[in-house]
Amino acid sequence: MTYMEKNNELQQRLELFPDKFVSVKNSIMYRNGYWYPLETKYPPEYKTAVYDLDSIYRNKQIDMLKEVFETAGIGKVKGFHPFWNEGQPTWRDIPDIKTFLYERDEHGLCFNWISEEYYYDESEEWIVYVSHEATITFCGESLAVIADEIIPKEFKYL
Repeated sequence: MTYMEKNNELQQRLELFPDKFVSVKNSIMYRNGYWYPLETKYPPEYKTAVYDLDSIYRNKQIDMLKEVFETAGIGKVKGFHPFWNEGQPTWRDIPDIKTFLYERDEHGLCFNWISEEYYYDESEEWIVYVSHEATITFCGESLAVIADEIIPKEFKYL
């Protein structure tokens, strides 16, 4: 498959991404592949909260992330990775993000090692982004406010 064919296929698959997240589409389509951190490219009308995911996991504070999702009433989500499977976009249904936070493999907890992945649900009112810089960004008015109320400032990404 040529580069042009791959790019066309990627653009077609991205049409399934919520329209509200045009910045995500543009970032991926133009091969930036990620936001650093998400708040710098997200439209200013959407509130964001960015945290040091590595520090959260190292300090065994995963329960804070679970509490954010529980408080927001988030369970089933869609995961999107722009180049997970041999450079191809990968979509997956995650039945419960709160359980997903604790999944393990032979190396330990998996979630904190996932990068450049986006999570959202059918409501299209929020998005969560996990970067390769070990950050997690909560985006959307109510979700960002909930995250700021639950996660201490010491875990904020500056």
